[in-house]
Amino acid sequence: MPRRRLGAQGPEEEDLQQAHRAMTDTIIKQHPRRTELQSEAHARPPLELRERERDIWHWVLFDRDDASPWPDGVDPDARYQIIDRPEGRLRIEHHTEFVACTYISDAPPPPDILELLAALGGVMLTGVQIMLRSPDEAADRAPVFRGDRLFGGAVNDGRFTLATDFQVNEGGFVPYLMVGDIVDRFEAARLVKKIIDLETYRIASLMGFALAREKNERLRDLERRAADVTQSIADVSDTHLEGSIGKIAMLLGETTRLRLEVRYRFGASLAYYDIVEDRLHRLAETPVSGQGTIRTFTELRLSPAIKTMRAFASRLVTLSDDLSAAMTLIQTRLDQQVQRQNQELLKSMNQRARQQVLLGQAVEGLSVVAITYYGVGILGYLLKGIPGLPFDATALMATAIAPVAVLVWWKVRRARRKLG
Repeated sequence: MPRRRLGAQGPEEEDLQQAHRAMTDTIIKQHPRRTELQSEAHARPPLELRERERDIWHWVLFDRDDASPWPDGVDPDARYQIIDRPEGRLRIEHHTEFVACTYISDAPPPPDILELLAALGGVMLTGVQIMLRSPDEAADRAPVFRGDRLFGGAVNDGRFTLATDFQVNEGGFVPYLMVGDIVDRFEAARLVKKIIDLETYRIASLMGFALAREKNERLRDLERRAADVTQSIADVSDTHLEGSIGKIAMLLGETTRLRLEVRYRFGASLAYYDIVEDRLHRLAETPVSGQGTIRTFTELRLSPAIKTMRAFASRLVTLSDDLSAAMTLIQTRLDQQVQRQNQELLKSMNQRARQQVLLGQAVEGLSVVAITYYGVGILGYLLKGIPGLPFDATALMATAIAPVAVLVWWKVRRARRKLG
């Protein structure tokens, strides 16, 4: 049976492709971000190292103005692009916070490459210079490193050894010496990518540490003022609690502003630290006699900085919680004060109502006496005005006092019930 040539399509494959196109084009609607998400896995593949490409220079450009124009030849919409030159290749990658540029050649970058990098904008946060050498070329390391102590180890099952002093050389780069015979150039390219990522994110993660040191005095001042205000709550009288509320509200506002200022940078630094940890794990470095490993150096220097950032963030959360608790305490005391005032007001109102009842009863009694007096008097004037009465008018008036008083009292009580 004849073998089909690779890449050739038979009738079955063509029918299958047509069926796939029909499903994706007419039946199932595709998610608008599917292409973007699918291509993310292939966004920044490592470059295959060609022959004679033995030196890699890497720049990390930070704080670029997004509104500034890109230089000619640079695609602003591409996640990464490769610019081929006769003397080497330049790779430009767009990251969230920075632009990473990698130049691969067998000679230092020419002036036009440096001018292009300067035109990109931003400032150089860090740089890496990786030198690929065979074992017989790496005997003398003195011209490469400035520091007295080297760090490194064997990687990729001993096929390569790494060495660096973590010192910045005259060109602004941290030099790495990568020694080994390159058999698989994709393997070497992946190792170069790990080194670049390790150095890039090692420095980027420290930006949060620098911010924590910058804001530390401000946080200490907030903590001191919060302690003073919280302590004064126990001593201040209830009538002056409003002033404490104003102070705590102001401290809460300042604490919130400080949390907003450091939240993004701390979050980014912790994410970068996770990448560093991943690259160290993937590097799988084994010690070489006479020098410490890259992992040991990185963890010893980087771990305290990350712990400082986490402690700073924890102090901010604790400060905010303490101020919120103090505000709750003041609110509780104010509620108790309002309850006491309400109780005193109710007690005063009850006493006033009782007095009004007694006064009303007294007025009611006086009203009955007064109305009875005037009623009996009017009856007397009426009787005295009638001539020839067979009985004494005065005696009749005296006899009428009680009935008139009862009648008046009954009328007053009835009117009071209607009004009440």
